[in-house]
Amino acid sequence: MDLLSDWGMIDSIKQEIGWLSFDCILNKSIHFSNNINDLLSSMNLPDDILVSSTFPVTRKSRKKRMYDEICEDESPELPLDKFRVDTYQTIVDQITISLNERFTDNNKLIADVQYLLPKNFKLIEQMPNTALKHLENLANLEHIQLGLELKNLSKVYPKINMSTIDKTKQIYHQLDTESDENTDDNEENMYENTAFPCK
Repeated sequence: MDLLSDWGMIDSIKQEIGWLSFDCILNKSIHFSNNINDLLSSMNLPDDILVSSTFPVTRKSRKKRMYDEICEDESPELPLDKFRVDTYQTIVDQITISLNERFTDNNKLIADVQYLLPKNFKLIEQMPNTALKHLENLANLEHIQLGLELKNLSKVYPKINMSTIDKTKQIYHQLDTESDENTDDNEENMYENTAFPCK
C-alpha cells in the first residue's frame, strides 16, 4: 500500500470529474437506453417496460406571490436543463466535495502516516525535518520525541514481526546455549569443590 500514490490517484480522479461533459454522458445514456429498448423489444415484452430516452415535459407550477413582488424563482423550464442542474451537477459537486474533505484536506496527514508503514521504516533516517509535524500536532507530542519513538520502533520491528517458526527457533537456540553454559559452569564448580584440587 502506497498512500502517496493513492493520493495522487485521487487528485487525477478529481481532475477527470472536472472534465466530464454532460452532453457526452447524455449521448451515452441515450445510446444505452436505445440498445436496451431494442433488446427488450426483441423479447416481445409489454411496451410499458421500455425505457424512455427523453424526459417527459411537465407543466410548470406557478407559485403564489404578493402583487408587488418582482423577483421570480429561476428554475429551468426544460426538463433536460432541470435534470442537468438539479441532479447531474448536484452529484458532481457532492463527489468533489467528498473527495476534498476526505483526501485533499488530509494530504499532510497522509504524508506523515506514510512513515508509519513498516515497509518505509528504512526511509526514516532520510525523512525531511518537516515530516511528522501534522502527527505531532494531532498526538500532542514533541517533534523530537515522536521521531525518536519512530526510530526505536523501526529498530525493534524486525524482532516483533518474526514468524512463529523463527521465534521458536530463537527460543530453542537460547535454551540450548544457556544449558551448554550451565553444563560448563557445573563442571568448573565440580573441579573446584574436590578434596584435592589439581594445581
